Amino acid sequence: SANRRRDRRRVEAKLKLPEAGDEATAFDDARAGQRIATGYVRVVYGDHGAYIECRPDQVEWALFEPRNLSAAYYDLYRAKPPGRAQVYLQKRGVEDRPNPPQGRDSRPNQRAEGYADYRPGLVYISVKQVTVLHQGAVAPRTYNAPAKGKPHVEVLKAALKGMHAVNVCSVLTRETRFLNDGKHRRFTGVAADAIGAAVGLPADCCLKASLWLDVAGAPAAVAVVPRGARVRQDVLESACGRGGLRMASDRQVEAAVGARLAGGLLPL
Repeated sequence: SANRRRDRRRVEAKLKLPEAGDEATAFDDARAGQRIATGYVRVVYGDHGAYIECRPDQVEWALFEPRNLSAAYYDLYRAKPPGRAQVYLQKRGVEDRPNPPQGRDSRPNQRAEGYADYRPGLVYISVKQVTVLHQGAVAPRTYNAPAKGKPHVEVLKAALKGMHAVNVCSVLTRETRFLNDGKHRRFTGVAADAIGAAVGLPADCCLKASLWLDVAGAPAAVAVVPRGARVRQDVLESACGRGGLRMASDRQVEAAVGARLAGGLLPL
């Protein structure tokens, strides 16, 4: 049928796995990377997707724990954390089941001989839950498609974690998102202890900057003081030679820097 031909094409293209098995091909848990089986009997193409068929002695049972031993057709075992692979120890065939159970790969084809050729006493593992390492191969093969988006982003994130300034920006960004919760109009400040923890300095060593405007609304000064200190307006006005100064609001700061506050604050 069309679904079985499709599954065969995908398995042979992605996993390079022939239908007839061997004793050397290794199967690892796709999440944990642990070796869960070595060798297989064949690949079974049924109406519930493609499954790797193994003998019980080919499976690393120490890595699994029972999840359901009362099902009519199989015993279900699942890999211990952090693994995710599931194995089905078949107890009886499915000749009396013309259609498979519901699932993404299920196709109801009303087969008189049953929806798949599962054999009692053998073990079945979905091709989607393993990576395949062929004898002599350097890298394993996987059935699943790469993650959507841009895979190189995760590589860059891992590299950037070692850069101190990036960690500081990350803390500031998290604080910004936390405060932008609907109750606050915009981000207004980051706690001094959060910045101090990010840079590895006491909180009183961190500085804060504020923009001050004159009576006409034009930028007059930028005050830079320790995070825990207050700006003395009289001293600031005396230094600028202007009176009536007032600290700029969030929107006024945005207008001055030409960006939203969350984007304009870090360069400032």
